[in-house]
Amino acid sequence: MPLTSDREKPSGGSSVATTSLTVRPGQKNGAKIPNGSKQQTLKRREAPSDGNKPGPEGNKNKKWKQNKQNQQRKQGKNHENPSKDQSLHKKQKQNAPKTAKGRTKATNEPKEQIPSSLPKKPVLNSVQSTPKTPAEKDRTPAASTGEGITYRESPVFEHILQVGEGTYGKVYKAKNTDTGRIIALKRLRLDSEREGMPITAIREIKLLQSLRHDNIVSLYEMVVSGRHTYMAFEYLEHDLAGLLLNPGLTMTPANIKSVFLQLTHALAYLHHKNILHRDIKGSNILVSQDGQIKLADFGLARPMNTMNPNTHYTNRVITLWYRPPELLLGSTNYGPEVDVWGIGCLLVELFLKSALFQGSTEISQLDEIINVMGSLDPNVWPEVVNLPWYYLLNDGTQRIKPSIFDAVFTNVTPACYDLASKMLALNPTHRISAPDALNHEYFKEDPQPVNLSLESTAEWHDFEAKRRRKQKKSEAQETQETQQAPVQQ
Repeated sequence: MPLTSDREKPSGGSSVATTSLTVRPGQKNGAKIPNGSKQQTLKRREAPSDGNKPGPEGNKNKKWKQNKQNQQRKQGKNHENPSKDQSLHKKQKQNAPKTAKGRTKATNEPKEQIPSSLPKKPVLNSVQSTPKTPAEKDRTPAASTGEGITYRESPVFEHILQVGEGTYGKVYKAKNTDTGRIIALKRLRLDSEREGMPITAIREIKLLQSLRHDNIVSLYEMVVSGRHTYMAFEYLEHDLAGLLLNPGLTMTPANIKSVFLQLTHALAYLHHKNILHRDIKGSNILVSQDGQIKLADFGLARPMNTMNPNTHYTNRVITLWYRPPELLLGSTNYGPEVDVWGIGCLLVELFLKSALFQGSTEISQLDEIINVMGSLDPNVWPEVVNLPWYYLLNDGTQRIKPSIFDAVFTNVTPACYDLASKMLALNPTHRISAPDALNHEYFKEDPQPVNLSLESTAEWHDFEAKRRRKQKKSEAQETQETQQAPVQQ
């Protein structure tokens, strides 16, 4: 085969670049020649750019090439006869260059160079495949992560409609075209391709791998399609926020108890596993057609550091309406009690069908809490004076406000009121824990829990319900503007 040069070819004219190579007959390029060995020097001309034929040196190369081709033809025939092939192999081995110690010198081709810095691999196992056809490319098999969750690199999901959106990205109702199963497809929002997968997504995947509970949503697999990364979850037809916005749905006290009991079970399980959810709200409580509750969205969840009770976490968590007063006042040392406050808000909301505290800023949210639950009294909550933003509320001119919670949360049993009061205690150390709440009298008294029956109810998600309400408001506004417009004469 002709020798090639790494040097650039001349750009024009008839000038020819020459290169001197040291080659042993039968030896491949790049092999070292031991000292004292006979060497043969060939002077090679590179192909001229103007099409001129090579000089006398080209004849040597041509003759060497013919000999090489003849040798390859002989080897091809010998492959048909194993005995001849073996004898030829022995002769070649005898003629191979020897090292100083008499061993045969390896003459392998130069190895492919590996770059010094390789791109970082994703945390999850990826599927390495080389599809031969477009059909195979669209059906890359999924790889298991070892925890029942798979990682797939093929777009096998058909989007049906969007059912959610947040800072993390968008959630779609989709269909697995391989199995026909309906799933919830959560598309992760990647701020930068160089940064890779967000730490919140990695944390959520890792936590969901360790969770197995009837009231916690299941993650089926990870999906990569083009530049997008998706999390495929089991699909439930409703969420609690959407159902509460449905004017045609009525929940009985037995239905409410069923919903809240399942939610408390999910939270007790999380806290038993030393995990904080940190985003309890109605849109993250999924509901199936037969009334099963599933806690979802673990993007803000994280494990607690039980070895160090003085661990500090960010307080920029939990949707504002369900954020407890200690976080609103800047606390960064907290525990499961922040989640208990959230489900306490939901217990009241299930009866009132609207959020209990509806502030628009941190300060207004604190005002909403104080107006209902009473002032933040250092006699009841001594540690409150040490919180970073307590001084914003107490400049010495505020008067003490009593609690009016009993006037707001009415038409419930004393046991239900007692449980809600203990979950919404202003002092976080006084709040009831989720495991203790399961043993509360509220869950023992009549009526007994009865699951919601939603088979005849259209799908209701918070995202879609708000979209419908916004559309109706816009249509009503257009109708009003049309009626008020002057009539053209």
